[in-house]
Amino acid sequence: MENFFVNIALPAAMFMVIIGAIAAVVLPLIKSFSNPKSLVGTLGGLVILGLIYLIGYGMTGDVLSNASVKAGVDLGTEKIVEASLNMMFILIILAIAGIVVSYVMKLVNKI
Repeated sequence: MENFFVNIALPAAMFMVIIGAIAAVVLPLIKSFSNPKSLVGTLGGLVILGLIYLIGYGMTGDVLSNASVKAGVDLGTEKIVEASLNMMFILIILAIAGIVVSYVMKLVNKI
């Protein structure tokens, strides 16, 4: 039974994940080419995410931690990971702020 999972089920599952990932990227692109104006909003969102990543990259330091040195991670990789984490924290803060502002606006509109 273990051979079945290792030799057949695992490769089949990996194949299905790859096909799903390709379909998730390609099919919306095909649909958006029929209406190119819909790509403007997507491009704007990607630009904003890029700017947030650059802000997160600017917040990174130039010091390697001891754990990174022991793991063999160089400064460039550490900065990319730290920038990604900073971007995640910024997006979480923006999401929470958006929820609070939305809630306050609903309260103000009811008054």
